[in-house]
Amino acid sequence: MTTQHFSQTIGVLVIVYLGLLLFISDRLKKFHATVWTQLGRPSLLNWSIANSFRLGNFVFLRRSYRSLDDTTLRNLIFGVRTVLIVISGCLIIWVSKYRGA
Repeated sequence: MTTQHFSQTIGVLVIVYLGLLLFISDRLKKFHATVWTQLGRPSLLNWSIANSFRLGNFVFLRRSYRSLDDTTLRNLIFGVRTVLIVISGCLIIWVSKYRGA
């Protein structure tokens, strides 16, 4: 696999990652408006650094989404985490294979 293939793979994975985050934000807006408001109303047009940190904290650190009892939201969050792990793995392979000694 060439550097170009790795770059394309990572690019696609980043787009999928961002899309999943937007789906999570939309799901929160439609079904859990209180939580969505507490997170700063993250959306495509209102995506600030503060909103990113709040949403990231909600998805990755606090795990308070479990109390919402929303299976679709849990699956979306699992997808985000999986894509992030795959991106990290691709970057580690890329660095070790093409940029390492």
